[in-house]
Amino acid sequence: MVQVTFFCDSCEATIPPDRSRLRCLTCADYDLCAECYATQSFSSPHQAHHKYEVYRNGQNVEDVKDKTIPSVSAARSTSPMPPIPKPPGARIWLPRDRRGAGGQQQAPLSRLATAIFEHLDPNETGVLDPSQFCAFVSALGFTAMEFPPLSVAPNGNSSPAQLHNCDAWLANWYRSFALEFTLSTRQFAPPPPVQPVNGRIRMRDELMHALMYPPPPIVQGGMPMLTLPGLRQYLDYQVKLDAANLCGRLTHLLGAVPDLTDPETGNPISASLISAACIPPPAPPPNPAEEQMTRWMMESREQAAINEALRVQRNHAIVNQNTMEMLQNVRGGWRVDAYSNRVYEQGLVEQSAINDALRTQRNHAIVNEAAAQARFNCTGGWTVDSYGNRVYKAGYFG
Repeated sequence: MVQVTFFCDSCEATIPPDRSRLRCLTCADYDLCAECYATQSFSSPHQAHHKYEVYRNGQNVEDVKDKTIPSVSAARSTSPMPPIPKPPGARIWLPRDRRGAGGQQQAPLSRLATAIFEHLDPNETGVLDPSQFCAFVSALGFTAMEFPPLSVAPNGNSSPAQLHNCDAWLANWYRSFALEFTLSTRQFAPPPPVQPVNGRIRMRDELMHALMYPPPPIVQGGMPMLTLPGLRQYLDYQVKLDAANLCGRLTHLLGAVPDLTDPETGNPISASLISAACIPPPAPPPNPAEEQMTRWMMESREQAAINEALRVQRNHAIVNQNTMEMLQNVRGGWRVDAYSNRVYEQGLVEQSAINDALRTQRNHAIVNEAAAQARFNCTGGWTVDSYGNRVYKAGYFG
């Protein structure tokens, strides 16, 4: 059986077969999704007073020919605005940011993130302050050793300086995961008023009050506020990092917060939805251009590594050759000269030893000669003068 796909002529989103489709009986081939019908988002030439038929799964489930949306005139009126009739299928009335592209149902992980965000943000501010996000992290089973803001943000006794340091740490942590967040200014509650004594406030009481409650420092735009897309990004990152660990922590969260409800169905969050949310996304199909670029980068890295190894090897060869030449110059030895003659060269160590021996020998000769001259001067004897004549010279004791 061929499945026919219908599109909303207002928002151009796909209308799933199991969702309500409102077909105009006045305009030719004009269909509306339930959301555009509720918000009166029409495109030309459709008008609000046209009659409809409601289809689901290819069957006419309800005839709303007489249920037209009342128009509101621009003139001032004192009568209350008539209510807009609620279309069939209450579960399809979801904000656009809680539905997937084309009006499709969200993925389990996105639905789980929306349920957690709605529970942590009961005032519907659209952001989570540090204490709310720390409540989420604590429900996942993390400790203050694993996530330091848990020891500061949920604690009502933390000083302003500690809270500002916690905000700075958490903002850098959001940036490290590339999460979407905004920056706000942390506000502090005013201190209690000075209590009067005997019906009047003394100056020393005001001084003590000022010392006990100094004005807190204000950091403009220092408090990070996590958005719903940021929470989805964090859970998506954890799925890709360690799906089994995230599944266990989400199960722990479900035990700590059992009243989480599915934003799509309104039913309580079940363990099956958590298991479905923790399934890692399939790997994208290979891209030939990216594969070629990756292969080229790997080959470039391998070639660079080979060139580096060759360069280091050449440097080692040069160092080894220089070392051998230096050792040969120090020790000396036999070598072959440029004419292929085997010659012996004295090394620096050998030449130094020879020089030391010659110097010692000269010193000994000088000492011996001086000793002999001193002995001759004392005893006297025959000697040869400068003219070559042999003469007798008397000594000191002669």
